[in-house]
Amino acid sequence: MNRLATQARTRTLELAALPMLSKVGAVVILVGLAADAVVHGLGVVTAGTLAALVVEQHLAHLVVLLGMVISLAGVVFDGVRADGRLDRPGRSASHAVR
Repeated sequence: MNRLATQARTRTLELAALPMLSKVGAVVILVGLAADAVVHGLGVVTAGTLAALVVEQHLAHLVVLLGMVISLAGVVFDGVRADGRLDRPGRSASHAVR
């Protein structure tokens, strides 16, 4: 049981280390997935006009895609911002003797 608690603590610390923008993107993805499940689960997709069908069906997918873009932007911005730091394993100084 102690090993499981240690792994859970490690995963929690890893999630806390994610860039804030990536965390926001993950929340947006979850909202989009929930909306998609509601739209498909309630049968709303088959009701109404063609315009309502397209908007309701694809809006949730668009929200998920937007969340993915936000998450990726968070990772990219964090990488660009941290480009000067050398505290990550496997990184070396650009002026290193080769």
